[in-house]
Amino acid sequence: MKKLIAVVLLIIFLFACGDTNEPADEVKSNDTETTEASIKPILPATRYDGKKFTIAYLYWALYNDNILAENETGDTTNDAVYKRQLAVEEETGIKLDMIDLGGISDTYIKVKASVMAGDDEYQLVLTHCVGSVVEMVMDKLICSWLEVPNVDLAKPYWKQNANKTFSIAGVQLYAVSDLIRSDPNALLFNKELITDYGLPNPYDLVNDGKWTWDKLIEISGVVSVDLNGDGIMDTNDRYGYAGNLGWEMGSIPYSCNQFIIEVKPEGPEFICNTEKMVSIIDKMYDLLYVGDRAYTWPYSRAFDPNVGGTPPVDFGGGHALFFQLPLTSIVNFRATEVDFGILPFPKYDEKQEKYLSLDWCGLMCVPVTANVEMVGHVTELLSYYSVIYTVPAYYDTLLTSKISRDNESQAMLNIIYDNLVYDYALNFYGNSSNVFYSIVNLLTAKSRDFTSYYVKNYEKDHKHYQDIYEAILDYNN
Repeated sequence: MKKLIAVVLLIIFLFACGDTNEPADEVKSNDTETTEASIKPILPATRYDGKKFTIAYLYWALYNDNILAENETGDTTNDAVYKRQLAVEEETGIKLDMIDLGGISDTYIKVKASVMAGDDEYQLVLTHCVGSVVEMVMDKLICSWLEVPNVDLAKPYWKQNANKTFSIAGVQLYAVSDLIRSDPNALLFNKELITDYGLPNPYDLVNDGKWTWDKLIEISGVVSVDLNGDGIMDTNDRYGYAGNLGWEMGSIPYSCNQFIIEVKPEGPEFICNTEKMVSIIDKMYDLLYVGDRAYTWPYSRAFDPNVGGTPPVDFGGGHALFFQLPLTSIVNFRATEVDFGILPFPKYDEKQEKYLSLDWCGLMCVPVTANVEMVGHVTELLSYYSVIYTVPAYYDTLLTSKISRDNESQAMLNIIYDNLVYDYALNFYGNSSNVFYSIVNLLTAKSRDFTSYYVKNYEKDHKHYQDIYEAILDYNN
């Protein structure tokens, strides 16, 4: 993956220096020479004579305007999507189309109706990270990617950590490729406050392996202040840490290399009832509730910039040193006047080897009624041409003055995207698992008592995940 990221960034460079209408022929990275041909899939010369290939998607910020485009507009991302589309259509003779399935739960309802009717209405379905995922498994509406011809899941444009998570007993019902956008959480930091208070450069901390939650807690306590002097700490004041006290907090255990479930031959097993998990929750409790370091708020569309909302703490106005957010929503900060940088979530401690980021992206699946030969052929090309066109365009957008303001951001993005992780506990959550959301629920309740919480919820949650596992095994029958 590191080599792939280097290739992507060098493709961006070559795009900037040459003809932007055509992808680069060759990319060299230090002592590694990589060409487009080296990762291009070997596929049959089959042409589909204008047959429609419909991508059904959830109306979601991760998909909207990122799957197909009507024409070139001059916008970097739109034009990359359009070039990918043309490349696949020209190579296969199909006509790409897309259909908006609606909200999160609508995906399951509409795919089920199509499958029950025996229709080959949808060839590829793009889901939410959680919504409709379990339901389609339990009703056997989708087929295993391992049975889809023309797909090479070992190629670098397929997320290998996702393959490991979703491949269970010879069945893989979901996959993730570069066709769809990853959605890790990250932090913005206010460079001016770092300078004004003489604090350590966060980029140096990351590069030196010293960017930990303890370090963030320490630094956050320095800058919090009652700006208007009214004796009340509210949204008019400044905090060391600000963010949504909701689903984003679910990424924190993973940043500490604490996963929730490990799938074993006998089924999924909770691996989070540990002293480390207790310590993680203690750290976050101290950050949020000891002193005035942090300001958090429950998730609400009114506060979600991806749907037009406005966070209650104005990061651009200098009211937070560190601001937690999904990385895909960073485009909403392009007009921010404050000079800011991008950081991965911290590690648990300095002994931890990598900075890990949980990917909240959607998932790709294939209805059992689809023409799997065509689905595999077209999806493989869509994924490959994503590396050539749309991934460089997205990096270009993030790394230009439109959003990021420094060269170090490139290295931070590499760290984040090169260390994406996945967990059975998240994607098969199905709105039923209290254990997965333990850190969110405990912090919301201002409680540190993970052990009692875990014991209370274990039996029900374990049965939930075990039932899904057995349904997956049943695909072999």
